[in-house]
Amino acid sequence: MKQYSKSYHVFLPSSQPIALLTFYILYPLGVLCFTYFLRCLTMFSFICFGATGAMLIIVEGLFDYIAFAGIQSRKDNNLEYIKTSAKGKQIICQGMKMAAWKRILTIGVVVSISLFISNIGATKKEEVPYYMIFRIIILVCLTVQAASCITRYFSNIYLCIGVNYVLLTLYSIVGFATWNMHYDVWVYIILIGVLVGLLVLNQKLSMKGVEASYYDQSN
Repeated sequence: MKQYSKSYHVFLPSSQPIALLTFYILYPLGVLCFTYFLRCLTMFSFICFGATGAMLIIVEGLFDYIAFAGIQSRKDNNLEYIKTSAKGKQIICQGMKMAAWKRILTIGVVVSISLFISNIGATKKEEVPYYMIFRIIILVCLTVQAASCITRYFSNIYLCIGVNYVLLTLYSIVGFATWNMHYDVWVYIILIGVLVGLLVLNQKLSMKGVEASYYDQSN
């Protein structure tokens, strides 16, 4: 795990303590403060809870751009500094896997805590039910991972922002449309299967881009 973390840190703007503190601590705390701020402004718990998921999608999309912009493209992946290492491909593979696990863990922890913040002062009728934690975690992870499969082809920040906002809109529509719906177990199984499929696809597409850049192949 330590080696995977080191590989991931290679892709961050800096491995200095302040940068790592931002990525691992300040960012989750900032999102939770955002949730609490919304809770102070509105009496609707579901708005606070749903908005937390939206904020996670925006920030995770930005972090993915910072770390892996253009990695699926032969021309725009900016991997020259890693290619000089004999373990370049291994570092890239490990870094992307660590980023995926770190993302899922962060989303899970932040969404879980945000539910309790969203329910502060709410009546029993107004409270967001606990089973919504799992639903929002899956929806946010699916949205971020789908965006990642697309945006890693671009090094243009505006294209990446555009893709993330389109998928954020879809997340909002699906979230509101299905808020009062009861998901059967098989629905969650399918969604988890889709998420795993996106994770595998994202890894394969990214490594394909890396291989193409090494051997100057068309992507």
